Amino acid sequence: MTFRGPARVLASAHLVNSIGDGAFYVSSVLFFSRVVGLSVLEIGIGLTVGWAVGTHPRVPVRPKRMVTAGRQN
Repeated sequence: MTFRGPARVLASAHLVNSIGDGAFYVSSVLFFSRVVGLSVLEIGIGLTVGWAVGTHPRVPVRPKRMVTAGRQN
């Protein structure tokens, strides 16, 4: 199945983003294990906590105000 138009651009962007994420995780593990000297468990916990903290602000739980068509509700 081939994508066309905006779907192809979005699929390509997702592929590039996934490759970048993978490269970051691999290089992070190598750096923290070989240079810093952390164990595999410490690296896993650190990356998991960092991911959870970094994801939290992007997910709104309940917006306090909603702006629609120039009016605040």
